[in-house]
Amino acid sequence: MWQVVHDQQLHPYHLTKVHALLEEDYPRRVQFAEWYLQQCILQPQFPSLVLFTDECMFTRNGILNLHNMHVWADENPHAQVVQSHQHRVSINVWAGIIADHIIGPYLLLRRLTGGIYLAFLRDNMLPTLLDAV
Repeated sequence: MWQVVHDQQLHPYHLTKVHALLEEDYPRRVQFAEWYLQQCILQPQFPSLVLFTDECMFTRNGILNLHNMHVWADENPHAQVVQSHQHRVSINVWAGIIADHIIGPYLLLRRLTGGIYLAFLRDNMLPTLLDAV
């Protein structure tokens, strides 16, 4: 098989996960891009006034592909991999950028709800943001 793949000059590539876009999303994206560019023309400092943020949740429930995992030995070592845990652990990480300032990262240890997120924005992010600008 490797010879066939090599002969056909094929190479392995990783897939990138992206959010699905619907047909009606494209005009909205174009409209937003045109608005943003117009704001940049009207106010050259406009990009430095925009807070770009992102957040991500990390868990210890990783994806395990046993098909590609091997243990090489002259005897069966009966190797095991712990895949599931009894207690779920997750952590949310939030970070932002405004102008040339990085805000965060902040670790949100509890399950993220609207109230917890609002308290985080009010108590942690807002004071840091005010100091940055």
